[in-house]
Amino acid sequence: MHLKICEWCEVEYEARRSDSRFCSDTHRTASAKAKNRGQEKPRVIKPPANKVSKVSPDDNIHSLVNELQSQIQSLQIQVESLSNEVQAMKSIGNNDRGEIKYISMNDAIERLGVSRSTLDRKVSEGIIKKHKLGGKTFFSLQEINSVISPISLETQ
Repeated sequence: MHLKICEWCEVEYEARRSDSRFCSDTHRTASAKAKNRGQEKPRVIKPPANKVSKVSPDDNIHSLVNELQSQIQSLQIQVESLSNEVQAMKSIGNNDRGEIKYISMNDAIERLGVSRSTLDRKVSEGIIKKHKLGGKTFFSLQEINSVISPISLETQ
């Protein structure tokens, strides 16, 4: 590989052959067209993205470090958010501290002794309120306990 300077864009590039004069086919073609038109000085166009950049290795390392730090910061925010969701899900009903215990849809079905469609109907009728967290459905244990007797009377 040879380091050369493109005759069209005057940018340094890594040539595969020692006799190459342009960094890309696009610049070779542009130069030939300019020569055929009789233009004395070729117009400078933006070099292709695949050229070797003049950025020093230290600059590349610094930009990579900055990018990684940005990604780490984003991941830390996501971890904190997920941690908060887990804490909300693990909320154990210590009513003296004002916390509310939530149970899953399957646990609510089991406690109420009804089918899923009955539970869905009670939710749509507004008798029971569902809570969504992280794509999962939960019900307040206190609310489920308060509707156990009316539902069981209805289904008999």
